[in-house]
Amino acid sequence: MNDNWRDAFGLVMVATVLVCLLSYGMAASGCRKSDVIEADVALVVVLVLLHFGVRRWRTRSKRAERP
Repeated sequence: MNDNWRDAFGLVMVATVLVCLLSYGMAASGCRKSDVIEADVALVVVLVLLHFGVRRWRTRSKRAERP
């Protein structure tokens, strides 16, 4: 499995766990279903943006190391 697939799989696994924890916590505290869905979507968007930001940063640092 190449790095892109491994990174994507890791992102999906982390996002799944965090969304489940967030949803369970918000539902247990009595939040409305629409608020839970909005928070889940926001969390996934942040994780995806963070993933691509880190990936871009790693690519730049690898290019800088090359002679």
